[in-house]
Amino acid sequence: MLIFGASGDLTRHKLLPAIFNLCEDGHLPEEFAILGIARPPMQETDYRAQMREQVREVEGEPLEDDKWQNIERRLYYISGEFDDATLQVGTVRLPGARMICLFNWDAAPRTLTVPLPGASTVADYWSDQSLGRRETAMAMDIAARSARLLKVVS
Repeated sequence: MLIFGASGDLTRHKLLPAIFNLCEDGHLPEEFAILGIARPPMQETDYRAQMREQVREVEGEPLEDDKWQNIERRLYYISGEFDDATLQVGTVRLPGARMICLFNWDAAPRTLTVPLPGASTVADYWSDQSLGRRETAMAMDIAARSARLLKVVS
């Protein structure tokens, strides 16, 4: 799950408490992971600590450590923002790499242009499948109402 605005009120007060409740009830798949993206620069450990405190506050009682650890080990945070006003292409800059998030909000497939910072190696973030080495921007076909997350190394 990708959460844009991961440091905001909706995430703190609704999304993560709901995900925690799913975990408590045993309804969270083992393959589930959360990648939170927001503008404020923050260490992942600090983000996890803040989210734990927020969920504890919303729950109104101490969290069971084993249940929270099941969420925390799958909770990631990076600082980033969208590069375009249509909210179709977002870039997260990491040391030595970039993650590019592509979203197709339409009911039909579409091709999106992926901006590259010069000669780059591109791979699917989740599967690590190589998409090759590219010199400039590349076109990506995106299915209807779906997203892709790419890792780009210059």
